[in-house]
Amino acid sequence: MSTKVRYLGVGEETTPGTPVAAAAYLPIISESIRPSQGWVFPETVEDRGAKRAILGRFGSVGDVRMNVIPLALTKLLKWAFGGLTTTSLGGTPAAYKHEFKPADVLKTFTARIGAEEAERVIAGCMINSLELAMAVADVICGVSIGVDGGEETKATIGTPTFPSGDGAKEFSFLAPAALTWGGTSKVAIVEALRARLINTIPDRWTAEGRFKKRAKVAKREVTADLDLLFPDTTEYDRFLAGTSMAIQFKAEGATISGTNKYTFQIDVPQCYYQEDTAPHIDRREELKLTAPVRAVVDPTAGYDIMATIINTESTI
Repeated sequence: MSTKVRYLGVGEETTPGTPVAAAAYLPIISESIRPSQGWVFPETVEDRGAKRAILGRFGSVGDVRMNVIPLALTKLLKWAFGGLTTTSLGGTPAAYKHEFKPADVLKTFTARIGAEEAERVIAGCMINSLELAMAVADVICGVSIGVDGGEETKATIGTPTFPSGDGAKEFSFLAPAALTWGGTSKVAIVEALRARLINTIPDRWTAEGRFKKRAKVAKREVTADLDLLFPDTTEYDRFLAGTSMAIQFKAEGATISGTNKYTFQIDVPQCYYQEDTAPHIDRREELKLTAPVRAVVDPTAGYDIMATIINTESTI
């Protein structure tokens, strides 16, 4: 193992803004969480230049990018969605199904970023956005997490333990992955799918101090983009008619036990094409569609998006 240790460790907080130890380490691709002191430079008639500086509202914002794997990512999904139901599927070793649905209360977590010489400790983190990106060109399913963080301190570099074995293997967008919408398989015409959950985290500062100490959410948006070939007018007709559809993506990995496999699934039960779901001509280039969609809460399912992971974790 390299002595130049890099990692992202995460742990769920009991009290928002009070840091906790890492409960899991994630094999991320990159992070760009940028801290700001929020300096205030008063302007007066006294001088053309600033003569004083006052520490303001401290905060951290940025993104975390990683591949979609069966283990550890479940914690980020829990904090992004809010709602979690875990069901035992039995078998030896035991398999568990975790269903993540949007809720109105989201937990805060501590992010511990190992950067070789020191560990950055960012307390009071919330997930502002989550984007799942699957593309034929990339093969591997990826996820980008928008983080809204609070107070940052420094600690000694840690010793991470990353997921291993089949539970650490990335999910592929290619077959045998399945993608359907409108009740029909679309694997033959899809080139990419990007699904987003936006929590719209508002300002979380109070007069108690410079650091974010509250867990708050505002409106939720669920959107997606589909890059499609244009073999027929089915999706164009659906757009013109203004009818809804359901989207489901499912990828499977290695077998856990019996018929249980490591699984990653996304369900959007009711959504609508928003605009420009029409073919555009360019010389003799292949006709394609880029179709933006917006989801609503399905009255039967009771949610606008759900993520499902089957793995060997009994609790998240």
